[in-house]
Amino acid sequence: MDRPHNSIIVIFGASGDLTKKKLVPALFELYKQGLLCDDFAILGVSRSKFSDLTFRDYLFDSVLKYSESQDTDKDILKNFVANAYYLSINTEDVNCYSFLKKKTR
Repeated sequence: MDRPHNSIIVIFGASGDLTKKKLVPALFELYKQGLLCDDFAILGVSRSKFSDLTFRDYLFDSVLKYSESQDTDKDILKNFVANAYYLSINTEDVNCYSFLKKKTR
């Protein structure tokens, strides 16, 4: 499988159960296997009021709790979540999507 270059993975509903229980643990597994590019970023988008740091802590805890691997290397996990960022917007307001465009540049 070819690895993509300079990827931004945008997750809408980033503070929800699907992200916490399924998406983030799966992305972490891809990261551990070297299947994500070196220059990847995860951008979580949701209405919840998170900072980048709070979102990273949320992802860290989610992987520890919901990953199928019982022996998660916390240093590798710290490197993984360091690539995560967060944007709080009202997804029902079309004008808010301009913030998303600015954040991904």
